[in-house]
Amino acid sequence: MKKFSIQLILLFFVVSVSAQEINISTDSTYQTVRGFGGAFIEFWQPELTAEHVQTAFGLGEGEIGLSILRLGINPDSTRWSENLVAAQKAQEMGITIFASPWDTPANMREDIEDGEYRLNHEMYAEYAEHINNFAKYMKRNGVDIYAVSVQNEPDIGEWTQWTPDEILNFVRDYGHLVDAAKLMAPESFHYDWDYSDPILNDSLATENTDIVVGHIYGGGNTYYPLAHEKGKEMWMTEYLLNEYTDGLGAEDWESATEEQIWDQTMLMAYTVHKSMESSMHAYIWWYLKRYYSFLDDGTYRGVNGAVTKRGYAFSHFSKYVRPGYIRISAEGPYVRGYTLVDATAYKNPDTGEVVIVALNRESSAKPVEFVIDGMNSGTFTPLLSTVDETVEPMENIEVTGNKFEYTLPSESIITFISSGISVANEEEDMTVPSQIRLDQNYPNPFNPTTQILFHLPKASNVLLTVYNINGQRVGELVNGIQSAGIHRVQFDASNLASGVYIYQLVADGYTEVKRMLLIK
Repeated sequence: MKKFSIQLILLFFVVSVSAQEINISTDSTYQTVRGFGGAFIEFWQPELTAEHVQTAFGLGEGEIGLSILRLGINPDSTRWSENLVAAQKAQEMGITIFASPWDTPANMREDIEDGEYRLNHEMYAEYAEHINNFAKYMKRNGVDIYAVSVQNEPDIGEWTQWTPDEILNFVRDYGHLVDAAKLMAPESFHYDWDYSDPILNDSLATENTDIVVGHIYGGGNTYYPLAHEKGKEMWMTEYLLNEYTDGLGAEDWESATEEQIWDQTMLMAYTVHKSMESSMHAYIWWYLKRYYSFLDDGTYRGVNGAVTKRGYAFSHFSKYVRPGYIRISAEGPYVRGYTLVDATAYKNPDTGEVVIVALNRESSAKPVEFVIDGMNSGTFTPLLSTVDETVEPMENIEVTGNKFEYTLPSESIITFISSGISVANEEEDMTVPSQIRLDQNYPNPFNPTTQILFHLPKASNVLLTVYNINGQRVGELVNGIQSAGIHRVQFDASNLASGVYIYQLVADGYTEVKRMLLIK
């Protein structure tokens, strides 16, 4: 019996220290990612400069790479101009912008009880015009509003309240009046299906609703079968963690250790992972600029406007999983001792690049074997963040026989970025190039697709973009770490008009620009 017990202990030890598999399938596709972002609510937190927007949404060194900006719709239309500095800068950068109202205009409200109020049922058409007018105003000032929400958190009593029936009636009977932007609903406090099910079970309300949105305070961060069945995108549009949450205590932020704050940041990263795993198309944090957010406001230990450790942690998703990427299957591990090890994986549909974001919230390092169906060879560059490291590039990893092994440090976030599609035919020299170079596209002129080649002598952070002759960005072909070698990318101009276009390669401080001609 003693010998048998020892054998069991040894067997458990072997299982606990050997690498456990995470299986990734490049052919098993889920949602298209629309992006990751944060909020600027001018009537509560007015300071967000163009410089702040650049830091939050830029893709350069020391920037976070966000791609969605959430604005607030002030009930007082004379204050809408307060959004313009930040919104115009975001528009210039090609950022997706949407907006949520907290309160209806005062003349449209009626009291319920105890100081609570709702939208007067006789003024639904006027309210539809109000939120539609916000999108029109912003458009006149050079800002495209992608979508507007009916109401921020209709299910709590701090602002205008709506019942599920009231939201349904508004969307069904008046949603069509909102034609200057897509319509979002119901944006409840914890993605409450009691609010969204009635909309999705009504054919006209479903038709009028473009995006199903909600927050995940206290629940709701899960897959929503009915929204999927109805073909609706699901966005998570607000969440936060600060000194009032996760046991830090209301007065402890200033004195909290870096380890305590990092523990909470790891929880934030898990909520992003969970939202993506639940087939959410977008994840939007609360304030962009706050001591517990992505840019510091200087309230406690940080410098006003500086990127926080939490902002860099969020960039593991926002900077490297870009809009248009498709989530692919990532399954496992399913063994004892790996309960807090998670991963999601994504694919760039244009280049074939694969990005894996892995979390190890365990208190010890965990060896993992990544098995990637559909990738027999290639290279991944790991970017590591722990309480001590901040998005640190680690040594490249070679994929051999469709797998690679990596030990995830304790309490860590790692983004693995594959190389782009390397040219692999007999007519091209496959030796490592001696210098960075951008080739002329071929064919040129073209209609509607063409190939662009670029050369890298070493692994580099690459941005390959296309602009029209007016300098407006019309395409982002590559954005991320690429391995040494020759890379080919296809540019599809099916949705563009004939004319001259400019494509630009930026890599390791080197910039090269060329022109191409689209003739339809």
